[in-house]
Amino acid sequence: AEEAVQNYTKALEYVPNSANTYFRRAQLNKKLNTKAAVDDLKRAIDLAPKRYQYWQALGEIMTLSDNPAEREVGFEFLAKATQLKMNK
Repeated sequence: AEEAVQNYTKALEYVPNSANTYFRRAQLNKKLNTKAAVDDLKRAIDLAPKRYQYWQALGEIMTLSDNPAEREVGFEFLAKATQLKMNK
């Protein structure tokens, strides 16, 4: 998985505004580096704020946090994902 993360990182050098590439790298990083996954998902959301999948993935990660405030934000992100999905 680390090699795949490196490949996505290299791809981002060529297409730095690819929300999908940030999203895919975040999916790989979920188990390797949670902070990096969160950062990638936030960047993907900045680039494509209407993609419910990005909000959902970020919410899922954050609801697993040990920090109650982060968990609460995670649930808000999951609600946002549901809202976006319903308004497709």
